[in-house]
Amino acid sequence: MKIAHLIDSGGMYGAERMLIELCKEQTKRKLTPTIISFGRPNEPEKLIEKQAVKNNIRVIKVRCSFIQAILYCLRIGRDNSYNLIHSHGYKFNIPLGLATPLRKTPVVSTVHGYVAANILTKMYYYQLVDKFALSLIDAVIFVSEHQSKTLNIGKSNLSQVINNGISENPLTIAPSQPTDNATRRILAVGRLAKEKNFHELIIAISILNIRDSNKYVLTIAGDGYLHEKLIQLASDENNSNVIFLGYSEKVNDLLNENDCLVISSTTEGLPICLLESMRNGTGIISTKAGGIPDALGENYPFYIEHPSADSIAQAIEDYFSSTERIAVIERSKIRFFNHFTSRAMARKYESLYKRLLTERSQ
Repeated sequence: MKIAHLIDSGGMYGAERMLIELCKEQTKRKLTPTIISFGRPNEPEKLIEKQAVKNNIRVIKVRCSFIQAILYCLRIGRDNSYNLIHSHGYKFNIPLGLATPLRKTPVVSTVHGYVAANILTKMYYYQLVDKFALSLIDAVIFVSEHQSKTLNIGKSNLSQVINNGISENPLTIAPSQPTDNATRRILAVGRLAKEKNFHELIIAISILNIRDSNKYVLTIAGDGYLHEKLIQLASDENNSNVIFLGYSEKVNDLLNENDCLVISSTTEGLPICLLESMRNGTGIISTKAGGIPDALGENYPFYIEHPSADSIAQAIEDYFSSTERIAVIERSKIRFFNHFTSRAMARKYESLYKRLLTERSQ
């Protein structure tokens, strides 16, 4: 089965990392995935393209205008180059959905996440058209139950929830739990964007260090448009205990070097860094955004109740003072291996692909 995965990547974040994991597993299962990576004319090689090559995944680099990208999508939808097209973004959902009467190749779209756009902005209108186009696509995949229930998207009869997954390896030794007097090392991972709520997390670290003699060190791994503003915020807070690492391919190592991961997001799909933490046995403190409760469970004890600095600080204090955190970490690891491996994810996608192709052939 030949599958074309269409993506216009802005970095190596959740959707990209999920796609690499999925293609690796699809190759093991004797499928033939190709990542078709779009970009602007003359745009340099993207991180996802490098990762595809590194993992022996076939990748086609397309550099073109938006109109040319639409025409490219329409062409592969009609010429039978692939058995199935898998879209990873609105730029492909829209032309492939609207061209449903004309195309021959079935289309699956994974909705990785939706950050609500401000009303009457260009992105707001894109999202309106995208939701309509998704209602015309053969199958729509949500990465969490929460996403499926809350997004007002017309869904085909093959739509379902397929959780993100990552490989079972590398398995690593869980970081040692800090003593009462140890420096408390906190990691945050993600785009430096508004929805990640890093500004409140930085203020929370300042609050904790005022209370507790600079014991808390925060490392933020990621790039984004708020980079300079967040650095300035840390400076304004006189917070030298915040380290801006930039984008890192070594999240696994960072998880082992820190005592816990904090996810302060206001919106999420199903974060890959969350799954990595569950797999590795790293403690997790998180908001209930998106599919996070699907992964951790509704009764997880270290949720951030509100995405405010005070609430984040309180959740971090509760985590480090808890006598149950080692048992909670172990339960999270078991949940990962039962439900969130890339092998399980790939198996569910393949089942959906086969069902879709069977129905189209009848």
